[in-house]
Amino acid sequence: MLFITTSRRPAVRTRIFIKELERVIPGTKRVIRGKKSIEDLQRLLFINGVSRLVIVENKKGNPWALHFYKFDFFKLKIVCTLYIRGVSLQVDVKKKRFVSFLEIEDQCLDETSKIVYSLLKDFIPESGFVKRHTGVKAFLRIKCRNSEYILSFEDEDGNRIYPIIRICGVKVYDQ
Repeated sequence: MLFITTSRRPAVRTRIFIKELERVIPGTKRVIRGKKSIEDLQRLLFINGVSRLVIVENKKGNPWALHFYKFDFFKLKIVCTLYIRGVSLQVDVKKKRFVSFLEIEDQCLDETSKIVYSLLKDFIPESGFVKRHTGVKAFLRIKCRNSEYILSFEDEDGNRIYPIIRICGVKVYDQ
């Protein structure tokens, strides 16, 4: 299971974004951050037996970064940060859809996309999904466009499922 939360004092658009991520990534649970510190989040992960956490940070009212953490030896360690250039949300297009099964595909095959692909495979393992009774089978495709990477959710017919995330930078931390 993967927990996803926001930084403290999130903007409305960031709260909507994590709600939509919960809809399209099976096995994800949204945690309301409130006044919880990193130590409080560590305890929450430990109590629930969860080893992965994503914190969405906002800047100027929009999602700005995805910080990926692993719970290792009773401590949260940051693994990677994906910097967001922009997102397109379900509320923007008024299409609310749920995903019951998700596969990840890398369509760029360059060094950065391979890092993003392995990160997503590690945090969103296909075999660990609890299939929802409602929802569609979908693909999370990593696409390249100019100097950015696009994380695009699509159903089996190639129709977009929102959110669409445009990534402008990747920072990997030493373990």
